Amino acid sequence: MDSADIQTASLVDSAGRYAAAAVSQSTSLADNGAAAATIDRRLSTIRAAHRAAGHEPPASEALRQLRRGIRRTIGTSQRQAAALEVADLKRMVATLPADCIKDAARDKASILLAFGAALRRSEAAALQLEDVKVESAGVVLTIRKSKTDQEGAGRLVAVPYARQAEVCPVSALLAWLERRGTSAGPLFGVGDKTVCRVIQRAAKRAGSEVEGVSGHSLRAGFATAAAARGVHERDIQRQTGHESTSVLRRYIRAGEVWRDNAAAAVL
Repeated sequence: MDSADIQTASLVDSAGRYAAAAVSQSTSLADNGAAAATIDRRLSTIRAAHRAAGHEPPASEALRQLRRGIRRTIGTSQRQAAALEVADLKRMVATLPADCIKDAARDKASILLAFGAALRRSEAAALQLEDVKVESAGVVLTIRKSKTDQEGAGRLVAVPYARQAEVCPVSALLAWLERRGTSAGPLFGVGDKTVCRVIQRAAKRAGSEVEGVSGHSLRAGFATAAAARGVHERDIQRQTGHESTSVLRRYIRAGEVWRDNAAAAVL
């Protein structure tokens, strides 16, 4: 549970408060611009809290009608991070500030590696030096734990040398390692929020649309760009580590919108 879920659960102390808590949370979240999926997650937390306390949440037709009304009003499509693609990467790394060469080398490596390995910002921040294996074809990363791998089974992600040198994640990583040194510990030495800020600042300097750019934008951009280039879904999924294809397919659909476009054949 995140902090918001814990606060939600604390509202519930009896079966009688279920409907009141659910209605209060639903209307408050909707009024503050929350997505339908967020509201559903809060309702699930309230139900789970009741059951954990030994109460069975009562059925409420009024609550069901409220939920349907909210979903009709705000829609059910999920917000997606703005997808940053290769052209964006070129501008972003070209405009990194030169006043601190070490920071620029770290930021360039973190941006390009996060794209090439389709990393979540938490995965990029959690990388340790020992998680990087340099091979002749590129680098292999060990992702020890992720959002969909809370038990830490881990997975390997291969990142090859890029054909376009200016956006090569492997070359950028090796340049950063020369400056970082060989001491064990965090690869980049920053938290996941800093990873997000690095991406947003670089996008802003490059003139990209800042609204919607987040720590997820590189991962989203990779999946979208791969789909646009005809990469098979299973190969994209192997790189991104998506447990479910439902989320991944949103990016694949965005990437395939211009492939075999019917209007292009007609007009």
